[in-house]
Amino acid sequence: MHPNLSRAEELIPYRSLDASRIKLTREANWDPLPYLSDDFLLPYLEPDVLLGRSDFDYDNIPDLSREDPQETVALAKLWDWKNLLTLRTDLLEDDMKLSALRCFNCFKDEGQDRLIGDRRARNQLETSLPGPSRYLPSGPALAVLEVPAGSKVMICATDLRDYYHQLRVSLSRSRSNALRPPVPLSFLQSTRAYDMLVQHIKKKKHWSGEEGGDHLAALTLGLPRQRPALKDLRPTTLVHACFNTVAQGDHLGFEFATDSHRNLLKSRGLLVPSEELVSNFPFAGSSILQGLVIDDFFCLSIEDENIKPGSSQAKACFDLASRTYAAEGLKGSPHKHVVEETKAKIAGAELDSSLATRLCGLVTLGSPTSKRLALSLVSQEVSKLRFTTDSLHACLVGGWTSALMYRRPLMSILFASHHLVDSSALNASTPKVIPLPRAVAQELLLLSILSPLMCTDLTATFKEEVFCTDSSDAKGAIVATPVSQTLSRFFWRTSQV
Repeated sequence: MHPNLSRAEELIPYRSLDASRIKLTREANWDPLPYLSDDFLLPYLEPDVLLGRSDFDYDNIPDLSREDPQETVALAKLWDWKNLLTLRTDLLEDDMKLSALRCFNCFKDEGQDRLIGDRRARNQLETSLPGPSRYLPSGPALAVLEVPAGSKVMICATDLRDYYHQLRVSLSRSRSNALRPPVPLSFLQSTRAYDMLVQHIKKKKHWSGEEGGDHLAALTLGLPRQRPALKDLRPTTLVHACFNTVAQGDHLGFEFATDSHRNLLKSRGLLVPSEELVSNFPFAGSSILQGLVIDDFFCLSIEDENIKPGSSQAKACFDLASRTYAAEGLKGSPHKHVVEETKAKIAGAELDSSLATRLCGLVTLGSPTSKRLALSLVSQEVSKLRFTTDSLHACLVGGWTSALMYRRPLMSILFASHHLVDSSALNASTPKVIPLPRAVAQELLLLSILSPLMCTDLTATFKEEVFCTDSSDAKGAIVATPVSQTLSRFFWRTSQV
């Protein structure tokens, strides 16, 4: 038995390419090269240096035979409108045809979709590089903040709109984002990309001495061995449309975007080690905390309750970041900015130091209240049933696990729920109806009842005692010893690293 997925569009988030529903807002206007670390500079410029394999995992690559040439042309023209299109006149070699980029839609709302680039095949051939994504802060890590009585948290955060699509790339990287099938040039002769191709050919009729010789440049830069001549550009000439920025689906796009953004901010005096929150090193600050999650920069500061608007440490960092983006030509989403709020969502966590919460003697950090209420409602309804679906159960357990990270002792509630579904055999696109044991239903119901308690109180002071437990399934043991508050704080901060 399979559930009906046609009742709401959101139930089928991914669908075949439909260029008419894609919304693009940015034009690859920012050059990240001055801010990329040495490890990423050459791979960003010349992605072919990453090629380390020649064979594909055929069970895990996109099916390019399903591509519609008309939609390919429509998408290419949409890209061209935002200067995100280049044309590749030399076709992909036979052994690289399967490495082409496949684009598809991801549901956003009733009127528009996000564009996702399926680059799995090309990713398989490229070597992966460890980068700053390993050290991104998570919501629960914000629990290192300490808010004394009579204080509040001032929250500021920026948002770079369509950040990936603001990154300017080299011709070589653009060529690695080639779409299939190739289409006749006549379909794209009205584009700016075609005009640029013609100008490029006119400008460089012959190989320069540096580009010639044994054609080493052609091999290493991903360029054709022979430059096309204008007479070779016929209406019937087949060309690849190429995405002229970083594709969301590029396995290193995450690293390029984070590394360049972080180094940009550090060059302006932000994200200093004594204030930056990362997941691989204990937080060293006290009254101010800064962090970066790809395109979102945030800064939190502990301030007196009577501080004047606009004078917080967080606002000073926000203003500096804003000036930096303006100077670099990076565009943001002002309607998504957070400016000196006392309650906001940061790195997936809801931090609440609003007056109403402070009057209760609390400053809380947890999964967003709306999310916990939704999980609670759905879990209560599901617990009444004799059946559920494997996909729904996996979503519920995943959502609850995320919420429980802010109150870890409650993790002990989940036991039978972890054994109901084999996640390795899960196919979200074809959910299966399965029996719901009462033990699992009871766990879901108990979680829904305790959901208001799934948060951390940032006003809590450190106990001058530390504890240690063993992992015995039979009896278990607990030891404790008195320590100073400074040492207790150190243990708390390093326990998450």
